[in-house]
Amino acid sequence: MRPAPIIFGILLIFNTSNGQSIAPMIISSAGQSLQHPMGISLDYSIGEIAVQTYQNVNGSLSEGLLQPSLILPTSIRALRSVNINIYPNPTRATFKIETNLAEEIMIELRDLSGKLLEIDQFHQNKQIDIRRFRPGTYILNMRDGQDNLYFVPLIKI
Repeated sequence: MRPAPIIFGILLIFNTSNGQSIAPMIISSAGQSLQHPMGISLDYSIGEIAVQTYQNVNGSLSEGLLQPSLILPTSIRALRSVNINIYPNPTRATFKIETNLAEEIMIELRDLSGKLLEIDQFHQNKQIDIRRFRPGTYILNMRDGQDNLYFVPLIKI
């Protein structure tokens, strides 16, 4: 029997508790650590990956790499009551648009292939003559002063 493997085994057992670990751990600015009674743990974080932690009686210090974050402001505009009446629909000649919006409304009339047939602007009331167009379905796009879009199918018979 050789003494070298026995000595190596003894050194390995005693030396494992004194080794330095450089495995990354996470220092969390937000997140949670969950422990199960059977010894299973789960850590998740939104923060930075820590490469090294130093501890003494006064506390600990972790160094690492700050993970970039992107903060986007979000907002929800208050919904407003919008009344849009388009009649008659279907029609043979003209249709009328009535709305309760005070600002200027931009309208586009398009065929189903997306071809722009007419563009105009109005306040609250508008009558549009479509006698020159063939019978079929058209799309009326309306945009108000707050860039809200409204789409209405129109049928010419």
